[in-house]
Amino acid sequence: TARALWLFDQGQVAQSESYINSVKAKGSMPAGLSNVLGHIRHDQGKLDEARALMKKAMDIAWRSPRYGADLAQTYFDDGDFINAQPFFEKALQTSSLHLRSMIGLDRSRIARGQDVKKASDDLDTVQSLTGDDTAPTLTAMALTARSELRRFEQKYDEAAKLADQAIAADATYPWAHLAKGMALAMKGDAAAAGAFDTAIKLDSLVAAFYFDAAQG
Repeated sequence: TARALWLFDQGQVAQSESYINSVKAKGSMPAGLSNVLGHIRHDQGKLDEARALMKKAMDIAWRSPRYGADLAQTYFDDGDFINAQPFFEKALQTSSLHLRSMIGLDRSRIARGQDVKKASDDLDTVQSLTGDDTAPTLTAMALTARSELRRFEQKYDEAAKLADQAIAADATYPWAHLAKGMALAMKGDAAAAGAFDTAIKLDSLVAAFYFDAAQG
């Protein structure tokens, strides 16, 4: 699994898939390999197959929250927050303090405008669990969620500042740039277009970026 994931992360997608197929030919398909293959299919635009593979990984390794979070994120990226939410919740059933799932669930609630107070309280908990040793992407995720919350509350200046903090934590996290673009757009700031463009350049496969950019 580690080799397939490393190859995928290095952009060597064909080699990663070849390795997975060689293991599969021996009659074995561990959860981790099913999940990596799901990511490959997702990047190829084969969403139904990708989600089936990720769901298989989640069912096999049901004690690991990461697979449920990965599956949930595919729905979130499509702007399908209704279907994203239960998979984040399922991930948290296996590990109640899984930060990525906590943040994902809160973002789903905020995006839907439901249980926003609960989301706000949970983000306070997330903040208390993070520190200087937290992975930069997780820090960016948490700050992005707070930016989205402030935008929901129509506090656009705060939303923009939090998005900038998220970008400072991890400039490669595309949702942080989207959050900045949305906050700036609500303020009527022309710089929003540049933030939207950056988000799309960082991950052109996220359907929600195009919709939000058009709305912004």
